[in-house]
Amino acid sequence: MTKYHYKCSCGQPYNVESEGKSPIKDKFISYCPSCKKQLTIKFSSMDAKWEFDETWKAVEK
Repeated sequence: MTKYHYKCSCGQPYNVESEGKSPIKDKFISYCPSCKKQLTIKFSSMDAKWEFDETWKAVEK
């Protein structure tokens, strides 16, 4: 079972890994597959790999 280090405000778990090295810190953007909120992270890398927990289901309120 994968351990997710981040959570969107809706509760959707996800991981982000830096890919490649870069001397400049850059901002990477993805969208939460559950609530479509924009997620951002800054890395000193060429790209970012986003991995979302596809088995997670939001709890209806």
